[in-house]
Amino acid sequence: MKNKELCILISLVIVALAPNLTWAASVTAADPMFKDLYDFATGMANGYFARGVAITGGLIGLVMAATMGKVMPALVGVPLGVVGYLGPSIVDKMYASALI
Repeated sequence: MKNKELCILISLVIVALAPNLTWAASVTAADPMFKDLYDFATGMANGYFARGVAITGGLIGLVMAATMGKVMPALVGVPLGVVGYLGPSIVDKMYASALI
């Protein structure tokens, strides 16, 4: 019974979001509507703030692993730090190659 309710809920969400999806597909790369927001988000993601957060997260994982004597926080913290450090440039390159 729960699967049927979940399917109905997902269907309703898709139907509710369908007009937004068509609007999003019609927005072009040259549209200046969200340029300020995009510039702010890329500045934050590629700037010193995001890199500091990524490095701090990795260090927190290492310190937690050392103090608790378990390796799991380090196995989570260090990759998250690496992904946070390298992720924005990878995403920018993916979107730049997708925009024609």
